[in-house]
Amino acid sequence: MMRRKTCVVTGGAGFIGANLVRKLLDLGAKVIVFDNLERGRMENLKAVEDQIDIFKVDITKGELPNVKADYVFHLAAKVFGVRRLHTDVANLMSSNIMGDIQVFRWAAKQGVQRLVYASSSCVYDFPGVSVPHVEYEEGIPNTFYGLSKFVGEKLLEAFKEDGLLEWSIARLFNVYGPLESLKSPHVIPEFFIKAYKILTGATKEFEIIGDGEQTRSFLFVDDAVEGLVRLAVTPKAAYEVFNLGTNREMKIKDLAVLVLKTVGIDPKEVRFVHVPAPPRDIRRRSADYSKAKKILDWQPRVDLEEGLKITWMWMRRVLEKA
Repeated sequence: MMRRKTCVVTGGAGFIGANLVRKLLDLGAKVIVFDNLERGRMENLKAVEDQIDIFKVDITKGELPNVKADYVFHLAAKVFGVRRLHTDVANLMSSNIMGDIQVFRWAAKQGVQRLVYASSSCVYDFPGVSVPHVEYEEGIPNTFYGLSKFVGEKLLEAFKEDGLLEWSIARLFNVYGPLESLKSPHVIPEFFIKAYKILTGATKEFEIIGDGEQTRSFLFVDDAVEGLVRLAVTPKAAYEVFNLGTNREMKIKDLAVLVLKTVGIDPKEVRFVHVPAPPRDIRRRSADYSKAKKILDWQPRVDLEEGLKITWMWMRRVLEKA
């Protein structure tokens, strides 16, 4: 379905982007990566760099290469873990919104067949939202990251109104797996780092943000990139929004126990320490993915236990080299 197609991946050296690049290459696509390549991000593409074209660009400045593409996967964005969710938010908002505008204009000008936009489950972070989340519910997100993604979605609606660009939107739910950055990490890599410190005898404490009763649903990266590809090539996905996530709600305290067991540590031998959660931290999150199942024939394939094992195998090698 991608053979001989040209695909541009913005943020292609990032975690999800690099995994998507590999998937597209396996499907026979020609792949072009736009990325700022800061903080040594090229490491994620080393294994495939001779098979792709890479452009170092700052998408917020609109200086995008004049290349033709069939599909654009727009993943580039500033993304912070929960610890930095309310830090440097003016820069986050302006960067994400300006980057979206520039990429949307460029894609429209290039006449691409479809743009796939990586939005976020954080657009559901507003009072009164149902759980599991469904695509038709809409409100003003209470975090600036979620708000930046909500604005990105609305910008695409404007491009549709003007007949400028065909698109599909993926609302991604807590994606995890190999190649994820260990700098300002999200909860799963952060928990593995903490477990590794216990494993190596550096500490016996395991810190949890909040009371641990808050829930999230976690999607393995292979399932995420499969969904992104199907968003590009499925005719009925045009101008539609899809949840890509699972409906398995996992309490954060239970995730900590599962991570410790995956590493080979008895949770009973660990002292759990709780620190205050950031303001407006959402209490529950999970995905109703029935729309994706019906239209895209997509559903999560890798369960959390298996995904954590795969992630730990990769992370352990990285941590041992550090």
